[in-house]
Amino acid sequence: MSEFLNRTVSILATFLMIAVLCLVAGLTTAAEKTITNEDVTAMVKAGLTDSAIIAAIRRAPSRFDLGPTALVKFRQDGVSNAVIEVMLESPPRSSSGNRGIDVPNSTERDRPSVVLKG
Repeated sequence: MSEFLNRTVSILATFLMIAVLCLVAGLTTAAEKTITNEDVTAMVKAGLTDSAIIAAIRRAPSRFDLGPTALVKFRQDGVSNAVIEVMLESPPRSSSGNRGIDVPNSTERDRPSVVLKG
């Protein structure tokens, strides 16, 4: 009976370790998700505090539509001015940590950006 118990505990421990690893992998993937307008609105509707939403915006990559229509919709959806101001101050970041800096590829770099006709 003792051998059966040891084997059962070993199997359960293995499954528990696998479950924890899967959970950690899922959290890492979630942390890399780009925050969008819809995510901010969902956080507000879920009742998160402004400080929690602002921390999420500052921590994660973001891609917001901050045009006038979107800003009005934020207010209609209950997003506070404090959260909107942080969104406006926060340049977009890619999941690689690049804060809104577009690195051109070789064809874009070699092409002139302004052509003057004279």
